[in-house]
Amino acid sequence: MFESFPDLRILPTGSLLLDAQADIQHVGPVMECLTTEGVVRDPPVVAAIGSGGLQYVVLDGVDCVIALRKLKVPYILGQVVEPGDSATPRALRVNYPLAELMDGKSLLEKNNALQEWLHARILDRSVRCYEEATVLFDE
Repeated sequence: MFESFPDLRILPTGSLLLDAQADIQHVGPVMECLTTEGVVRDPPVVAAIGSGGLQYVVLDGVDCVIALRKLKVPYILGQVVEPGDSATPRALRVNYPLAELMDGKSLLEKNNALQEWLHARILDRSVRCYEEATVLFDE
């Protein structure tokens, strides 16, 4: 269906390294949005560091990562990219339930649930892939 679908994964919040400074004035509104809406709208973009894939550097979305950490959310929905790969579509308006990141399931169970959730969204045609490398999840 899609030539290059975004690689969305649930990752431990502690496995993320921040490559940029957060906009402290923006973190509060992000926290409020997360708690009010109860969803992760635009997942942070991360790249794996090293060969083990156990740590990731945040390339975009530092404010969201800090907001989730302040809210004590143990896992994050992230879009994993290869460094320097500008052809990867950007996942936007995913609206993944925050409750799924906070429940007591294992990381494997969380990622399996994410894949099922994504598959259901694709089947009901609520995912649209645009040529300009952007993927919207609430169409």
